[in-house]
Amino acid sequence: MASCDTVIGSSVCPHEERYDIQGRRNVGSRCFQLAIWNTVYPRLKECDLALEIEDSYRFNMFDIKESKTLFEIGYESTLKKMPKLMEILEEKK
Repeated sequence: MASCDTVIGSSVCPHEERYDIQGRRNVGSRCFQLAIWNTVYPRLKECDLALEIEDSYRFNMFDIKESKTLFEIGYESTLKKMPKLMEILEEKK
């Protein structure tokens, strides 16, 4: 297995409490999201920096037409974390 000096993880998986879920499809989608989160969360804790792209939570996982918007959300969110990333990188020198 390869190794690296700094591990950065990211998640776009919504895991906040929600009470507005209705219909079988939405319940199924929510169960899938929470199952993914159950796997992702322990892995994020192992990262030097974990990026949670919270602005993406309002989108459905099948919003393919919104891919450009989602990319921009992720990019902007990552830019906001750059000071923390630079701090981590400086500590590791």
